[in-house]
Amino acid sequence: MTEGDRETRMNRLQECIRLAEDEYDQMYEPRTHAHPAGHYSDAKDFFGEAIRIARELGLNEEAERLGKRLAHVKEVFRSQFEGSSYGSLAASAGPAAAPVGEQASAAELIRRNARMVIEICQKLTEFEFSYSADSVKWLDGYIERIRTERMDAEALENLQSVMGSYLGEAIIVAYGGEWARDESGWHVRFNEQNRAYPFSKVAKQFANGAEDSVFRFYSAIGPLLSGKS
Repeated sequence: MTEGDRETRMNRLQECIRLAEDEYDQMYEPRTHAHPAGHYSDAKDFFGEAIRIARELGLNEEAERLGKRLAHVKEVFRSQFEGSSYGSLAASAGPAAAPVGEQASAAELIRRNARMVIEICQKLTEFEFSYSADSVKWLDGYIERIRTERMDAEALENLQSVMGSYLGEAIIVAYGGEWARDESGWHVRFNEQNRAYPFSKVAKQFANGAEDSVFRFYSAIGPLLSGKS
């Protein structure tokens, strides 16, 4: 590496650190902290690039310092944004994100995650958030409001998992059925012929929008089970 190349890399290192810290600060900015995940994702990317450059330059102590700083930023995001639009939901992993050995234990984890969604969404709504149709409809609109925001891949996966847990429990309350698992994953099983896959449906709405509405999915189950669809 020439002296000029090294100077260029050093400048980029300092720029990445500056940008990373700026994104971290934006997580607390009153105008933007309601949706911190995008700034969190960018901060991680810039810190990651800075660490890589530091290692390339042989600045091992600086790389170690930046690694600790990145770990701190991750911890802050996971622990301090309980009141954000989706921070606390995204911080909890559901069974779709973490394999569980026994189905009974996994089903209880699903139910726990569903209860957590109710507790958190109750703080975001002006009505009693429960397993009701109105609550599912609100969640449908909520997904539409946040689905296009920049979001860390891990946070998105966990968010889809806890929302899928809630949707499945809402389906069971309205239509019966029980949690089960097959080669396609966790689902609500009504009988041998009929099953609903809430985790998959939540992921599809995040990916495709209203054409894969979770509320329309939920509402169609009753007519399907009664043979009126």
